[in-house]
Amino acid sequence: MKIDQQKDKVFLLQQITNPAIHTDILSGTIPVLLKKIPTIFGNFCCNNAQLSFKNEVKNTEVGHLFEHLILENLKLETLKKENNADYIGETTWNWNLEKIGTYNITIFSPTKNKDIFYKACMKSIAILEEIYNYNSIPLAGAEINPRPAETATCTRLETQVLPYFYLRLLS
Repeated sequence: MKIDQQKDKVFLLQQITNPAIHTDILSGTIPVLLKKIPTIFGNFCCNNAQLSFKNEVKNTEVGHLFEHLILENLKLETLKKENNADYIGETTWNWNLEKIGTYNITIFSPTKNKDIFYKACMKSIAILEEIYNYNSIPLAGAEINPRPAETATCTRLETQVLPYFYLRLLS
């Protein structure tokens, strides 16, 4: 995952290399979210079907789930130090132009604290990893099927965090 943090927004490019890129085949999604971050179910979600996030998360792209994980973790981290924490995000993808499993995530974040954003990302990655582990799905090296599901890549300042997650803060 590549991250470009600007004044009021952060752009993330998430590339999932595992074929499990959709929550409908990740049966651990709801149990892990209930255990690790139950407040996420209160997120507002703008989607074509006008579903609540609680319903949308049962059948959505992993990049979209990751966006909501970051938003909720940002909110929880910010509320430790401030009185309010409202964040908005957007996830887009075009697999006709980009590799399947590539997501473009924008987080509209007024925070200038990179540490809060980094903590939120790392917590989000850990939760996503637990969802994959719950399903005993390998996180890398699997073949991509017609309806694929994959994992993210992320590194902080070129430092590898996990073998399959790289988070790079670009200036």
